[in-house]
Order: sequence, then C-alpha cells, then structure tokens
Amino acid sequence: MTAIGAVAAIGSLFFTGWATFLSAAAAKDQLHQSQKDADREIRSQAARVTYWQENSGPKGAARVHLVNKSPDPITGVELRMTGYTTAVRDERRGYLVGLTLPPCTEFTYIAEKLVFTYWKAGRVLKEALVDWQAEDMDFTDGDGNSWRRTQISLLRIDRPGHPSSMSGIGYQGQPAAKQAVACGSDG
Repeated sequence: MTAIGAVAAIGSLFFTGWATFLSAAAAKDQLHQSQKDADREIRSQAARVTYWQENSGPKGAARVHLVNKSPDPITGVELRMTGYTTAVRDERRGYLVGLTLPPCTEFTYIAEKLVFTYWKAGRVLKEALVDWQAEDMDFTDGDGNSWRRTQISLLRIDRPGHPSSMSGIGYQGQPAAKQAVACGSDG
C-alpha cells in the first residue's frame, strides 16, 4: 500500500500543480484583458476629439476644424501652429489657447482671421499669419486626463503647459460652430 499511496500522492501533487499553473495562466489573461478594457475606457472620450485642416499645401491651411464628438466638454484646448507673418515672412510658432470645446461641437477657424500676438519692447504687437499649419492639439478630457492629438496619433501626456517662449495666436471674432456629426459614437 505504501507504493500505491506514494504514486497517488505524486499524481495528486502533479495534478494540483498543473491545475494551479492553468489557473495562473487564466488569471494573467484576465488581468491583461482587464488592463486593455481600462485603457480603452480611459481613452474613450479623448478618441472622439480631433482636428483637421482643409486645403493644406504649399500655401498652408485655409481652415482648421476642432471637433468634440463626445457628450462631455473638452477643456484646456491648445492648438500649436506654425505660420509666417505677412510683414517680415519670418516663421512664427504659437498656440491658439484657452479654448473649451462643448459637447458634440465642431469649431471652424478661418486662416485670414488668425493673428500672431507677441511682446516686443514692452508693447503687444499683432501681425497677420499666412501659410500656417496646425501641428498638434493638447486638451484635457472630462476625467482630468491630458492628451496630445497629432494628425496620426493620440498620446496621454503630463500637462506641463506650452513653453513660455511660444507666443499666442489670436482669432478675430468667433469661430463658426455647428453640431458634430456622429456625436457620442466612434464614427
């Protein structure tokens, strides 16, 4: 009986070890899936926020569209742009800042209404911008997560704010606003 008992104990130990291994593998898969689901949930609002340009080319963009297709507002929107001033044809970089995108809204900014604003010799100077391009857009979602949207990616970021060396881009008047298409969906 001792040999049979030993074989049974070894078999039982092997079976218990194998079952524990399979349980651990299943738990690992469940954890991985849970992490993917949590990441998808965190990104869900940010994935519905974007921008795009019309008529981009050698002469720059004629319009830029900022879109929030989510049912929650987007705050702290900063659109980084590069363009040239009409006066000296120097390249300028700056931010269109302080924007809030209401839920389910698309704003359209027209190039001719953009103004580059900067300090020089203790005065605020403004120059028209031409041949400009939107480079990326930083924003904060409804849960307080900060994001950077480029034309090809969406990255979660720590929000350091824009560099102090960057000047402001102003807009003369109000952008055109309309209801965003497919609001609340991924489409």
